[in-house]
Amino acid sequence: MSQTKYRVLEQVLVPQRHIGGRLTFITGEQGSGKTTLMLNWAHVFVDRGDIVIWRGLFSGQAFKFYSGDIAVLLSSKYNYQPFRLGAREYEPLNWTDLGVRYIETFDDIRKIESLAMDGVLNVVYMGRDDWREFLSMLPKLRRYAFWLSIFIDEFENIAPHHPRGDMWRILNRMVDGLAEFRKRYINLIVATQQPTNVYWLVRKQFQYRVVLPGTDPEDDLPLLPQAIRALKRGEAWIVSSGWYEKFTFPPLEPKFDFEIHIEGEGG
Repeated sequence: MSQTKYRVLEQVLVPQRHIGGRLTFITGEQGSGKTTLMLNWAHVFVDRGDIVIWRGLFSGQAFKFYSGDIAVLLSSKYNYQPFRLGAREYEPLNWTDLGVRYIETFDDIRKIESLAMDGVLNVVYMGRDDWREFLSMLPKLRRYAFWLSIFIDEFENIAPHHPRGDMWRILNRMVDGLAEFRKRYINLIVATQQPTNVYWLVRKQFQYRVVLPGTDPEDDLPLLPQAIRALKRGEAWIVSSGWYEKFTFPPLEPKFDFEIHIEGEGG
């Protein structure tokens, strides 16, 4: 198998209005670099002028490894509090201790886009149900023509692989929303350990696949299993419509020498 010269990566990183928004699905085992890659790309998208939204998680990785400015948007439904993890106890922190320059709360997910700032990484903390509703209704809410890019790690928590009852109906409504992202200039980049962790109908909406070390080979990938097994940390394949390209990305230096935990709901 030889590497194609087709510039698949460029399609994701360089905005083209005639193509519209892109949906990119990242997979890899724990420690393979999924969050590192997403933070690298988030920096690129902030620098190019996108409004960039990042799903806040309990581990607070964005605060520790993102080198640019950060804003925090907090759902008023829950009390979110950052902590420094000590040997025996949690030490409360202020958001400013984590380099946050702007903090806002919202009581309605329809306000998120208008609150999000350009030139910063907007870390949003809200419940999983709110994330599903946000992705479902976002195309109808958009009043702006600028690029909006959304990064969601641990996507299996948002779109679990085997939904039942109300969850099945909610995810199918989310599928309808994702289908409109291209026309509304919305980029969505998500990550999970294995593709089968995510509801198959949601997974089908993604035009681009990024494969990191530890991803299980799939029949619909034009990659031999040994090409995936040979990947090292900081290396990945990107695949779209049968085309593929290998690329590398750099590690990130931590800004703090301690671990962070965000107490709250929905991470």
